[in-house]
Amino acid sequence: MLTTISASKNICCFAVIDTGVVAAVSPSTLVIDYPQTYGLIPVTQHSSNFCGYEYCHTPTHGCYIFVDGIYHPPKLMYQTFSLLDCIEASVNIITVEYPNAIVILAGDFNSLDHAELSSRSMLTAIVNQSTQGTNILHQIFVNYTIYDAVKVVTPTVRSDHRAVIAYTGTPPSQLNKTRERRIFRRCSPTQHALFLEYAPAVILDIRDGASVQSNFDVVYTIMRELLDRFYPERQVTVTAADPRFITPTVKAMLRRKNRLMHAGRMEESDAMALRVRKAITRHGTKWLPGVDAKKNSQDAWAKIREITHGISRENSQSVSGITAQILNDHYAAISTDSNYQPTQTMLTVAPCDSFISEVSVYRLLDTLKSTATGLDEIPAWFLRLGTPIFAAPLAQLFNQMIIEGTVPQQWKTACITPIPKVPHPTKPSEFRPISVTPVLSRSFEKYVVRYYIYPALLDLPRS
Repeated sequence: MLTTISASKNICCFAVIDTGVVAAVSPSTLVIDYPQTYGLIPVTQHSSNFCGYEYCHTPTHGCYIFVDGIYHPPKLMYQTFSLLDCIEASVNIITVEYPNAIVILAGDFNSLDHAELSSRSMLTAIVNQSTQGTNILHQIFVNYTIYDAVKVVTPTVRSDHRAVIAYTGTPPSQLNKTRERRIFRRCSPTQHALFLEYAPAVILDIRDGASVQSNFDVVYTIMRELLDRFYPERQVTVTAADPRFITPTVKAMLRRKNRLMHAGRMEESDAMALRVRKAITRHGTKWLPGVDAKKNSQDAWAKIREITHGISRENSQSVSGITAQILNDHYAAISTDSNYQPTQTMLTVAPCDSFISEVSVYRLLDTLKSTATGLDEIPAWFLRLGTPIFAAPLAQLFNQMIIEGTVPQQWKTACITPIPKVPHPTKPSEFRPISVTPVLSRSFEKYVVRYYIYPALLDLPRS
């Protein structure tokens, strides 16, 4: 079987590793009598590519390549230092006899200390992403930098272990269909009616002597309690194959429509289908504005394909070596001024305790458009629906913020989507951050800019 696969795929060696090694090699095999217990077996002289425990693509020509696949079991039948001694001795022999040879050591190392193995064998570990849970159990060690990046993917078989791919050139495409549980809040006219019926009984007590943060904590707590009571969170499964317009809400409505249709309730099913159609149309209307099919038909068709077939997998590839925490630390560092000093209020400024009126806040909330929800988890539609009960306390809070010159902690965090600035980014600074801040923060910022900053710029004092 190995011979057939090797001939068809132009692969010169297969190494199947469990507790021993099985190798199928080409006639130009180089054989050295190494210890077979731990199985560091030299493979073959160069061919176009090769495959071991992990798939590796050979980027070099005219040199010897030694590949070893190791399985280090959790329950050992040998001493760990014996394995390390064997690897160290084998690498030393290869280095002496073949100075320009490439050494690749890959496999499931479990609890083996990667740092100790690297220090003893002088091989470099190139996998820095978790391969099982939060642990890096599978690793690839090399003596030269022969791969551009490493990608950890979910295998096609059912397993809690993930596969590791070391590659050069174009990143491999993700072919697996991934599933994810998404949280959403179902909204219906009945739920809105129940909320509006209960709204007059809601009391938002803003204390005069309390700080801005304390008052905002009270308001946010009440808002979340109302959301959880009248619009409880639900879960639905979405897949990578779903088009962009299949949001969690749309998918939940589609499933409900199917249940109604199977139950014979055709009128209700048709009504639900109409709601689904309107939701998809509304999403497409937001996604396609600004696309001029006459001037640039290529961009227009790209948008249409993205809507109908989903986001291209090539645009959603993860970057090796850059994690969410690394990006968080980078954006937090560039957004923080370590030498910041609070400004002092000028004594000549006339006192004022009402910069934003309740009517202005009412109009601001009542005209909110559908937009992304920030990390405070308060959606725009909920603020617009609850405008009669939220306008007065929020106006009081906005004025308190302006007077004290502070903003709540909920407004200091944002959900960032990193967009690559270059075709193949390699560091955090090569990503452009698209930040989604809380809806209230954006509304307050828009009001201040429109009614205070713009007039000040248009009416500059004469020198």
